[in-house]
Amino acid sequence: MKRQTALSIGGALLLAGVVGWASFFAGQDMVTAEDKAVPDSRRLSSFGAAPNRSVFIKGTWRLEGPEKIAFEKQVKQFVCHEREGTCQAATATVYKNTLGVDIETYDAKWSDRTIELTSYHSSEDCRRETITVDLITQEVVGITADVPNRPATCNEIALPISTPRRAILIDGFEKHFDDKFPNRKK
Repeated sequence: MKRQTALSIGGALLLAGVVGWASFFAGQDMVTAEDKAVPDSRRLSSFGAAPNRSVFIKGTWRLEGPEKIAFEKQVKQFVCHEREGTCQAATATVYKNTLGVDIETYDAKWSDRTIELTSYHSSEDCRRETITVDLITQEVVGITADVPNRPATCNEIALPISTPRRAILIDGFEKHFDDKFPNRKK
């Protein structure tokens, strides 16, 4: 019961933090919230010592390669507690005038240097997402792949992907300005 209460309180706080980044004013004349929203900066904070470490991670996903991410205006936050062996994650996306928020729990395996997070997408377990958090370099990389022996019913949810997708958690604020002002000096 304590764990459920802690996860519920943690999830509520996480949701409040993610929704907080998306404060904006939707203008008039076909200007949408998506035009006005600016994702927050990336950060990774670590607290405590093994086996009681906690990590807070926030950033914007960018896919590597030619594919585009479905919702470019998005931010993801993770709150991980080593003792629980899980990470609560919240994702906020903005598309036109719609704010979407999703909360999920990842299994987390900790080592001295990394945290490996694993999540299964969809009720039929069609894809697996593995996220590696490097506590030394602070790099966060996600790999999404179809599960082995993928059921045929998965095609109704999502078409198979030919190769695993690799994404990096980046600074959303910097990405926004790179997109808006590609020739700016850094």
